[in-house]
Amino acid sequence: MSVHLGPCIRGCCYVVGPEVAARFPAAALRDVDGTRYLDLPTAARMRLVAAGVAASAIHDTGACTACEPSLYFSHRRDHGLTGRQWGVIALAG
Repeated sequence: MSVHLGPCIRGCCYVVGPEVAARFPAAALRDVDGTRYLDLPTAARMRLVAAGVAASAIHDTGACTACEPSLYFSHRRDHGLTGRQWGVIALAG
């Protein structure tokens, strides 16, 4: 199995409240001056490895949609005034 994590909002930009943070492992969270940030790719990687996916089979673009406005839309960054993106999940035979 090969897993590819595409562009998404990341721990540098994704501010969450305590009710969201409580649903994720501490390793996917960081606190900066009382503000909590969630790194979704870290949380996904942890779940995938726990489910048996080899860490070496997980590939990540490292791109943050909120940090790169010239490349990506971001609902949070643009306060809901954005275009659309889509993702694909496929089984290869």
